Amino acid sequence: MPVLTDLPGRRSAGETVQDALSGVLTYVVNPLVLPPIVIGLLLRSASTNTREVGGAVAISVAVFVIGPLVLASRAIRRGASESLELPDRETRRKMLPSAAIIVIVGAVASRPWSIEGGGILAWVYAAYAVGAISLIPLYRRSKISIHAAGLGSAASMLALASVMVSTSPCVPVVAPIPSPVLAAGVFLAIPIVGWARVRRRAHSWSEIAAGFLLGVSVPTLIWIVWSQMGVPVAFCAPGSSERPSCMAGRMENYQGEFRKIS
Repeated sequence: MPVLTDLPGRRSAGETVQDALSGVLTYVVNPLVLPPIVIGLLLRSASTNTREVGGAVAISVAVFVIGPLVLASRAIRRGASESLELPDRETRRKMLPSAAIIVIVGAVASRPWSIEGGGILAWVYAAYAVGAISLIPLYRRSKISIHAAGLGSAASMLALASVMVSTSPCVPVVAPIPSPVLAAGVFLAIPIVGWARVRRRAHSWSEIAAGFLLGVSVPTLIWIVWSQMGVPVAFCAPGSSERPSCMAGRMENYQGEFRKIS
């Protein structure tokens, strides 16, 4: 005579808890909310102008949260998806060009050439735009995890920002928020969220790894290229203790060129 736990379809308490936990992690550690958080943290350390920081964060919420939700809602109305998670790979791939355009428009609307910490803001937007564009051909072969890519991007940006703070040509007038400890915490969250996505059968571990590698590599490569080109990405603000080479967190050389063009 079978016991109750042996009945077909019966789930153990442990499996139920794991399913619930994976669902919570999926929605709490959401790739849509990570960019505004990163932008807020980085700009708060690079700028003394709270109004400019608040404006940049508000624009990033429109770009990275509201924009994708609008695109996902349209896909649901067209019958291309049944949920905001967009489980179908082809549906996600078709949305990526629109998402990249929204990011580029948001970067221009943020006017990074005219605010404190503009170099930091331009770097973040460039990384997310290039990441979205890179996913378009990659999604033809694999459903790369955007959760892992988002966490990888956030972790690498915070790690690189902590390096920028420690090697900055000036002493920031505000306490630097980015730190190796914070970056390490985000890195440690990646396998946990990866487990949640695999548990929900949204991705395989190889798709989690691919997303992580993409998220880490894009901001790092852009930072290396910009450093070689001399594009200013520094944690300096007006009033800081500067060395002659400090760019005060502004893309000042490019402001003059922009005024000539406009």
